[in-house]
Amino acid sequence: MIAVNYSSVRNNFKKYCDAAVHDYEIIIVTRKKNENVVIISETEYNKLIENNLSIDIDNSQRLLVPHPPLNKRHMK
Repeated sequence: MIAVNYSSVRNNFKKYCDAAVHDYEIIIVTRKKNENVVIISETEYNKLIENNLSIDIDNSQRLLVPHPPLNKRHMK
């Protein structure tokens, strides 16, 4: 993970894009008022989205499974 300021990224944009794509580097671009931005490769972005969707689907499927009411589940 690399943290660099906005001016450095602007002056060396290709270098940081290449680092993200070829070295799988995560670049945090620091900005005023802590409004930072992250640069990652499209491949890494797609993995994040795919994993997030997979988690959402798993959670949705759990919600569809019927459960007995609480008062009956915990009674012996």
